[in-house]
Amino acid sequence: MNEPTIIAITGKWHSDNKSISKTAEKLLNILCPISKEVITISSNIPINNFNSKHHGIVIKSRSNNNSNLLEQMYTSLYKLKVTVVMIQLILSQKIDIIIFCFGADLFLIPIIVSRIFAKKTIIRTDSRPSVANTYKNKRTIKYIIYRLIERINYSLAHIIISEAQHMINYYELLPYTKKIEIGTLYVEDYFFMKNNFNLKKYDIGFIGRFSEEKGFSDFIESLKEISQIHPGLNVLIIGDGNLKYKLKELSNYKIEVNYIGWIEKQNLPQYLSKLKFLILPSYKEGLPNIVLEAMACGTVVLATPVGGIPDLLKDKKTGFSLKDNSPECITKNVLCALNCQYTHDIISSAHYLMEQKYSYQKVLDNYQKIIADVISK
Repeated sequence: MNEPTIIAITGKWHSDNKSISKTAEKLLNILCPISKEVITISSNIPINNFNSKHHGIVIKSRSNNNSNLLEQMYTSLYKLKVTVVMIQLILSQKIDIIIFCFGADLFLIPIIVSRIFAKKTIIRTDSRPSVANTYKNKRTIKYIIYRLIERINYSLAHIIISEAQHMINYYELLPYTKKIEIGTLYVEDYFFMKNNFNLKKYDIGFIGRFSEEKGFSDFIESLKEISQIHPGLNVLIIGDGNLKYKLKELSNYKIEVNYIGWIEKQNLPQYLSKLKFLILPSYKEGLPNIVLEAMACGTVVLATPVGGIPDLLKDKKTGFSLKDNSPECITKNVLCALNCQYTHDIISSAHYLMEQKYSYQKVLDNYQKIIADVISK
């Protein structure tokens, strides 16, 4: 197979969303070795990659969190700019594949243009819920329009890449089963380590954005309950967000809270390697990097079964599944985990799963097959 030239188009990113570009870098690190050239079109934030095969184009795009109408207008303008740049690239050189990823799965006009120019078109769902899942309790005009766009785009795509098998059903992608491929991202080698669980400094922890979506308030409330039953726990909290003020609520409880702001990704293993249990009580997820990284690093994960997490966490086998996000449920499962007699078996099973499915070479081989498949269509 001749190496293809690929355009990868991202959704409209807010300028303060630094983590998304780091995740996008992983996709680039996969695509560059199996491509002639990869051209990225992203919003506001560059996707850094020092491979000579990569050429990045950044489109500046405004945002307005206070007005849905303005935000929709800015998003539409970004999509228009993407379409113009895309056409310019198609007319100036041979483009083989166009991938819509990281929030670009509802880019109707760019996807139609891709098909008009007879380009192989891939939608990478990036763990984003389908419109049906997001608005299933709000059957409004907005729902009808988005649902129609989703159906058109997914029907036009040659291949749809889902990050996890569980997400096909969870996000109502079953009508497109014949064109769906599972394409995860990888865990960096420096996360794969083995350590003495009993000597770890921190008992439980939370790493991520301090938001309602991530279940941060529920986590804080559970710590209050846990401190009454199991006082003296050493808690690690890494991240930031609009709910940071809730940390002050823990000052009068019998737990030791170690708060650290955002850290560079390469420094994360030194904290995960000292953490026994990671809590992720999210309301909505895709296939979270932090879960993959924790499992590779020997940290036991307790998480809600949302998005692609059930593909990773088998209750009491590779981690602990939280039935819901309630503080009572988190408390119950944390106490169960703290008293678990087969923690080492869970760690070994989780580590083996990461090695078998999420190492760089395994993921690279899988994407090579996906690219070959779309070229043959």
